[in-house]
Amino acid sequence: MRVAKTDAIAGVPAELARAIVRRFSGMELTTLAVADLLDGTGHEPGTVLAQLEADGYMEKVETDAAGETWWDTTIQGNALAMASFGKPISRKDRRPAGHRRAGPGTGLQRRPGQAPVH
Repeated sequence: MRVAKTDAIAGVPAELARAIVRRFSGMELTTLAVADLLDGTGHEPGTVLAQLEADGYMEKVETDAAGETWWDTTIQGNALAMASFGKPISRKDRRPAGHRRAGPGTGLQRRPGQAPVH
C-alpha cells in the first residue's frame, strides 16, 4: 500500500494513522495504547479507533469485565502499518546515467566459430 503524507485516514493525518495501526500490529490492545500518540492532537483515542474500524483498518476483539474494549488490526490495517510514503520509482528512474537501450539486432552476439543466427 502506498500512501501520501498529505492523505487523511480516519480523520487523522496518514502518518499518525499508520503509527496507530503499527502500535497494534501483532497484539490486541486497548485505547490507552494510543493515547500518547494522540496527545495534543485534539483527537480522542476511542473516536479515532472507532473511525479506523468503520474504515476497515481495526476491529473490536472483545470488551472485558471492566468495560474496556480491546482492538486488533485487520488485513487492511496491517497493510497500512507497512505502508510507504515514498514516491514510486519508475522504470525510467532506475536506469543508470549514460545507459542506452540497445537497438534492433544488437541483442544477439555470436561467439567466434559459431554459425550465424537467422
